[in-house]
Amino acid sequence: MRNDDGLEPLRLLGVEDAARVLGVRPEAVRIWAREGRLEAFKVGRRLRFRATSIDEFLESCRVHVPDPADFVRRARRDGPLRDPADLVRRARRERTRDKPQRI
Repeated sequence: MRNDDGLEPLRLLGVEDAARVLGVRPEAVRIWAREGRLEAFKVGRRLRFRATSIDEFLESCRVHVPDPADFVRRARRDGPLRDPADLVRRARRERTRDKPQRI
């Protein structure tokens, strides 16, 4: 809903609401706000959070979850592991293969 001036009002959430959206305890939200990881506003004595700030925070926490099929393809390509040290050697090989060569 827009105001008469054409601007949308800010949707502000309290600590408890932000915690519920993020799935964490309210204390975690307070800590993140204090550390500056989560943008917050102090309105009187209470912390308030923009809904868009919560969305941006979630995007910044995104991690890449590998596809399980990649592990199957890699196992078929490289063959079975004979001992745990093989896993370390393969990881090092892949890391060096992805690194640019020094000249």
